[in-house]
Amino acid sequence: MASRFGLTFMAVDPPQEFTSMVDFADANGFDFFWVCDSSLHARYVYAYLTLVATRTARLRFGPNCTHPYTRHPAINFNALCTLDELSGGRAIMNVGAGDRPVMEVGRKQAKREVIRQMVEVGRRLLAGETITYTSEAFSLQDAQIHYGRRADLPIYITVSGPKMCELAGELADGVMLACGSDPILLRFALEHVTEGARRAGKAFEAMDRACLLYTSIRDRQEEAIEDTRVIAAWYPQTAPALFEAAGGDPGLAARIQAAYRGGHFHEAKEAARMMPDEMVLKFTLAGPPAFCAERIRQLQGVGLTHFEIFPIGKGRHETARRFAREVMPKLAS
Repeated sequence: MASRFGLTFMAVDPPQEFTSMVDFADANGFDFFWVCDSSLHARYVYAYLTLVATRTARLRFGPNCTHPYTRHPAINFNALCTLDELSGGRAIMNVGAGDRPVMEVGRKQAKREVIRQMVEVGRRLLAGETITYTSEAFSLQDAQIHYGRRADLPIYITVSGPKMCELAGELADGVMLACGSDPILLRFALEHVTEGARRAGKAFEAMDRACLLYTSIRDRQEEAIEDTRVIAAWYPQTAPALFEAAGGDPGLAARIQAAYRGGHFHEAKEAARMMPDEMVLKFTLAGPPAFCAERIRQLQGVGLTHFEIFPIGKGRHETARRFAREVMPKLAS
C-alpha cells in the first residue's frame, strides 16, 4: 500500500542550506517536515519552523519534539498557534520527555505525569479556556491564548518506552514511535499504544501512527551502519526495554550505559563502538536504497500510517534526496 513520508532535521545547517532542504521536501512528495527542539546544540527550533511555515505550500510540520521544561508549556502552545496561523492551519504540536537537550540546561527528562499535564492543559488553552492551574512542574494564573488558536490543532507524543507508548495511546492525536526499524519492535510498541487507547475508550485506528527512522542511505551498507551506529547506542541507555525486546544482552546494555558520554548522541563514540552491526540494523534504517525500501515494506504491515526519515551522518541531505528519488518510488504502489 502507498505510505506517507516525512523528514526530521536538527537545525544544525545554516539558514540557506536548511531552506534548500525544506524546498526540496515540499516539491518532492514528502508530507511532513519536523525540526528537533535541541536547546543549545542547534539553532532555535521555532525560528526554523517559521521558515517551514512561510516557505511551503502543503507540508505539515512541527517540533520533533518539544519539552515541558525548556519553556513553559503554555508558551510552547502559543508558539504552535502562531505557526499554525502563519501556515494556514498546517502546524502540529509534538511533545516528548526530552533527553540530552534538556539536561544541558540543567533539567531532567520529564516524568509521564508532566507530559500528561502539558497535553491536558494545552487542549484547554486551545479550546479558549482561561486557566488557573498549579502543579509541581508549572503553573498558570488566569491564562488564555488570545490569538490564532485552533481547538483541533493536533497533538502528537514522541515515544520510545512502553509506558510512554501507552500514554500516547491514551492522550494523543498521533504518536511518533522512536522505537527502531525492526517489525518485532514496532509491533511491541503498537501493542502498548493500543492498550493506552483501549483504557481511554479511544479508537486506535483514528490515531496517526508514525515510525521515526534514523536513516543513512549508502551504496555500501557498512558505511551506512557506521553513520547510524551512534544513534543505535542511544537505545540501551534511554529505552532499555526496547533493547531487551530486540534480543539485546542486558550486560551489554549496562556497559553501553556506563560508557555513554556527551551532550548529544553523535558525541557518544565510546558507547557506539560497542553496538554490534546486527543491533544497529534493528534500530536504524541503514543501507542501499533497495534495502531501505524492503525494510519499509516489512513495516507497512504492522499498523503504521506513515514513516518519518531522520537523516543521520555527514551525507544527511544526500540521504533525504536519495530517499525521495530512489526509495519512495519503489513504495508508491
